[in-house]
Amino acid sequence: MSGSDLRAQLTLSLGAAYIIDRELPGRGMSRVFVAHEERADRDVVIKVLSEELTRGLDAEQFLRIMRRSAKLNERHTLPVLVAGVTATGLFYYVAPFVPGESLRQHMQEDAVGFDESVAVLRDVARSLAYGHAQGLIHRNLKPEKVLLAKSGAAVTDFGVAMALEAAKTVPGGVTRGTPAYMAPEHITADPGADYRADIYAWGVMAYELLAHAHPFAPLTGHEELMEAHVSDEPPMLMYKRFGVPEQFANLVMRCLSKDPDERPSSAAELLTVLDRIPDKNSTVALESARGARWIGGAIIVAVLLFIITASAVWRMQSRDVVEPPRVAVLPFEATGDSPDTVLATGMADNMSFKLGVIPGLRVIERRSVFSAAAEANSAEAAGDLLHADYVVTSAMTWNRDGMGRVQAVLTPSIVRVTDGATTWEGAPIIVHPGNPFPAQDTLVLRVATAIGVPVSAADSAAVRVHATRDTAAFAAFTRGNLLYRRTRDTGIDPEALTAFERAYTIDPRYADALASAGAALLRMWQKGGHIENADSIVTLLRRALAIDRTHARALTTLARVALSREHPEDARTWVDRAVTAHPSDIEALELRPSISLLAGDSAATWHDVELITLLAPQSADAFVIAASHAQAIRRFRHAGRLLQRARLLEPERLDLILDVARLARADGDFPAMARAVRMFRVRGGTLTAPDLTLLRVGDPTMQRELASATPDMYAVHSSSDSVSFYMQRAELFLALHRASRARPLLDSSATILSRLVADTSFGSTQRRRFSEVLAWTNAARGERARAVASMMEIDRAPFMQDWPSGQQAAITACNGAEVYALLDDVDLMIPLLRRCLTLPGGYATSAFVSEP
Repeated sequence: MSGSDLRAQLTLSLGAAYIIDRELPGRGMSRVFVAHEERADRDVVIKVLSEELTRGLDAEQFLRIMRRSAKLNERHTLPVLVAGVTATGLFYYVAPFVPGESLRQHMQEDAVGFDESVAVLRDVARSLAYGHAQGLIHRNLKPEKVLLAKSGAAVTDFGVAMALEAAKTVPGGVTRGTPAYMAPEHITADPGADYRADIYAWGVMAYELLAHAHPFAPLTGHEELMEAHVSDEPPMLMYKRFGVPEQFANLVMRCLSKDPDERPSSAAELLTVLDRIPDKNSTVALESARGARWIGGAIIVAVLLFIITASAVWRMQSRDVVEPPRVAVLPFEATGDSPDTVLATGMADNMSFKLGVIPGLRVIERRSVFSAAAEANSAEAAGDLLHADYVVTSAMTWNRDGMGRVQAVLTPSIVRVTDGATTWEGAPIIVHPGNPFPAQDTLVLRVATAIGVPVSAADSAAVRVHATRDTAAFAAFTRGNLLYRRTRDTGIDPEALTAFERAYTIDPRYADALASAGAALLRMWQKGGHIENADSIVTLLRRALAIDRTHARALTTLARVALSREHPEDARTWVDRAVTAHPSDIEALELRPSISLLAGDSAATWHDVELITLLAPQSADAFVIAASHAQAIRRFRHAGRLLQRARLLEPERLDLILDVARLARADGDFPAMARAVRMFRVRGGTLTAPDLTLLRVGDPTMQRELASATPDMYAVHSSSDSVSFYMQRAELFLALHRASRARPLLDSSATILSRLVADTSFGSTQRRRFSEVLAWTNAARGERARAVASMMEIDRAPFMQDWPSGQQAAITACNGAEVYALLDDVDLMIPLLRRCLTLPGGYATSAFVSEP
């Protein structure tokens, strides 16, 4: 249709309210005219959609959504002023005219800087948050739909694509959108697609602005792009390389998740990150102020200083734990004549530890370093995997000097991960096998200086303190430490303990060996449940602390002993001392959230979860620990992502699948829990007695299995296992209203629990837990007096009095709520239920409501 004919149709439809001026060139699937609205005395645009786009659509449905769009009233969202259909069936709508260019045009002219990108993305997120709150979805967000003006960015066509989709008269069909920005659920025409598709498109735009390339840049065809959105993972947005704060980069990558549930929950969540960045648009107000004579120059200077200071503060804060710089010490490469690999390993480990003593550095823990070094083919690649700022490498070449004596030559270097550049190559350092420690100290101080971290006299003195000067003791400790790290979750290898004992026998003042022997004994005790080793453990730890009062492993192990004895305040003191002296010590950081949970401090727990993942980016074990803490404070999505990262690192580990099942149960997602249990079993996993709760809340097939189960099916050997077996079956029968089947199981459980409560070989925490289960059992048996007496005794325990808002209190409250529910005592149940559902470590609301 010619321009004049279309103008005539629009004039007939719109009347004299709008005077059409001109047609704008090249607007894709619509033709756009600039017009003047006489009544409001403003310019507008009239967009006429193509017949191809609107063929077969229900006009009334289209107009219904467009009328909702006309109610939008937010400065970063261009509303639809009016919409209609011409006499010949052409769909059109009118919107305010914004002079200026689109974000796409601006991107084509030049790369958009970081500050400007943040400002635009913040404005778009504000528009999305507002539009979504009004029940509208954009569905076609892209740079072409973002207009740039002096007052900021504005999103146009909000709700238009949604209106077109709603107007389809035939279900299904091709989903409208731009392939480069379409969410996977739109591409697959998922009927459940919602506002999170806009968050995906925002993520694509953000990635494009920050990395100056589309997430799937090599692909150009529509089919290729859509397939990539559905099945391919975009390259990680390397925040260090593009100058993007890590938290911001992680947010963008979350937006690009294939699963909508893994994306930020709302546009408001985008703003929580973006609003921490100073708004460069605030300079617009400043420019206006310059023209006002009554504002003095001093005020302008003050405002400028504030903006500059705020920007500097943001850049320091936005790096979060990226500042101070993170350093990874890769394993030394031992080569030459008869290389001593044990000494090379020990020197790299010790160097990593000593760098961690310097306050201006954060050091990546050794398990992650070994994992990355094995996977990567270069120092830069290892640094990328570890999210490190710098990587320290060193060749350790063994030869003989002019006198025929064996020596090693260290040739160190530092690689800056952002660009792969070797920023420092140190002069060769001679290592004498009989006394390698001075060479190690020299290397540590040179590396810190080369990175640019100030080293005080006290720091230098701390680096030069040697745990031992005996190389035989050092070699024995290094062997033990390798085994200690390797077997951390499977108990302790007796050979590790033997190596530690040999080390401190050779050098009785070797604090590392003494503390590690104590830690190894504690692991044995915790696995075996025998408390008689506690005194010998504490003796070893005290000996270590008498030599080095800030020894991290000794302090952390003492904290674990204090927790086992229900002295949480002592535990907190010990572990805080460890982290203060050694801020990169992963063992202390993994323990501290447990203590924060006992105190009910969710914020401190989450802070340490983030630190753990930062300093152990390649350790599946660390992610599992972090996930358990995140789950306890009900950050279920974060916990799920942490477990996913653990599974990516160690895909063959079956226990991680079971962890996924337990998380799904805690979150009340029982179908997901059942799927994980089935996957666990298909891959060869076997459920044990403590896992039978998964069958109890599973699908009907799982419940039937539990109903007919026998002890030998689930490796029921101990008294605790028997209680789990009886209790889960009893709970199932009670839920199925089959009390006659539940009663003998409850009776058997009560008999065993009474014996366990009286067994002093168990710790007080474990016995208290047995008492709580016994209270529940008695309530289910109708033994009200016994159940209430047990609960009152538990409530009076010193631990409950000292820590009334922590995780243990939450568990007790949850159990108590169930006890009083069984006793039909609503007045006592409700306060406990409230605590159960609000304290960290208690039930999730969905889990409590949904569980059979």
